[in-house]
Amino acid sequence: MAEATGFDLYTITDCPKDLHDFDVVVMAGSIHAGSVSIKEYVVANWPSLKDKKVIIILTSGTSNREVINKVVNDSFSSEIVNTSKVFPVGGRYMFNRMSFIDRSIIKLVAFFSKHPETKKGMLTEKEEMNRENLQEALDFLHG
Repeated sequence: MAEATGFDLYTITDCPKDLHDFDVVVMAGSIHAGSVSIKEYVVANWPSLKDKKVIIILTSGTSNREVINKVVNDSFSSEIVNTSKVFPVGGRYMFNRMSFIDRSIIKLVAFFSKHPETKKGMLTEKEEMNRENLQEALDFLHG
C-alpha cells in the first residue's frame, strides 16, 4: 500500500502518537482466532481517528465474507464499523505451521462441523494473498 500510494509506512509501535496531521489513515492487520490483531490500537486511538478517512485492511485464512464481517462486528463498536472502511485481502492459512494448541482447537471445531466443505476448509492450507486483492482498497482511496 505504501508503494502504491506514496503514504508513509509505520508499524503500530513506531506510529506517530499525534495523528492530527493525517487526513487518511490506512491500517493493516490480520484476523486470528476470531479477533482482529489491531483491535486494541484502533479502539484506543479511535478519538483521534474518528474524524479521518480510516481504512482497515485485513488478511485472513478465510475468504468467507460473512465470517470476516462477524469478526469485524465482534471486534469493533458499531461506530467504528460504520465510520471506517474494511477491506479483506485474502491471506495465508497455514494449518501445519500453527501451534499445537491452535491445530487442536481447529481439529475439534472441524470434528463438530456439520458442513463437509467447512470441515475440509478448516484442515486445508491455502494461499490467497496477492497484490491484486489490494486493488479495491486502492480504488476507494483514489475515488
